[in-house]
Amino acid sequence: MASGAALRIVGAILGGVALILLGQWIGNPEALANPNDPFAAFRALANILYVSGVAVMLTGVGWTLQTWARA
Repeated sequence: MASGAALRIVGAILGGVALILLGQWIGNPEALANPNDPFAAFRALANILYVSGVAVMLTGVGWTLQTWARA
């Protein structure tokens, strides 16, 4: 149960970081990407989506571990 809670906490933290990065990317796209590379902004967005996906997976696995521990 404790490991599930830890995974959910890490997932929530990563989700928050991803939202902060997304806000930074929307507010100032050149801060996260090379302005000389036309695809750099898309790579930055892809990396933000990767972090979001890991956050969702960790949160889901943590929730599942906690649910199974109660059953």
